[in-house]
Amino acid sequence: MALLWGCGGEGPTHVTVAGAVRALAQGAPVEGATVTVGPRQTTTDEAGFFSLINVPVGVHPIWVSASDYETLAFPPVLVAESVASQEFLLRKSDPEKGRVVGVVLRDAARRPARSALVTVGEEEIACGPLGLFASRALAPGEYTLEVTAPGLPPKSVAVTVGAGEMVTVEVTLQ
Repeated sequence: MALLWGCGGEGPTHVTVAGAVRALAQGAPVEGATVTVGPRQTTTDEAGFFSLINVPVGVHPIWVSASDYETLAFPPVLVAESVASQEFLLRKSDPEKGRVVGVVLRDAARRPARSALVTVGEEEIACGPLGLFASRALAPGEYTLEVTAPGLPPKSVAVTVGAGEMVTVEVTLQ
């Protein structure tokens, strides 16, 4: 994993973000998916793996897309250290169902809440190392997201999901 350090030992100026893209339904790798973190972009290999090197430290939006799948678009999150295990689950487009995607942040500095847990209906979603989450397919309707993370106050967020809609949510716990 490549880390490039800034002058005077101030910390990394660039980091590596790596992981996998898989199909939500069967967990199969998604080859050729595009993963974008801020100004850097790459595609997944035949095993669904990706690695983005030299990602500038900073606050970046994240997108994941592939042919025949819904695009995941996450709100900006602080990317300040290398990540080796970010997994993205893509689902086939479904005009009858919706989905909630988002990021759980520790604070206004946009630091990710890595160990956050998001509950949507009966589904519990563990946030990845960048605080990102994506629900499974949801029937249209109103939902309450229950968000918790160790050492931070819990938060409830109401969302309305429409048919074929992807609702993007940003939750700041502190």
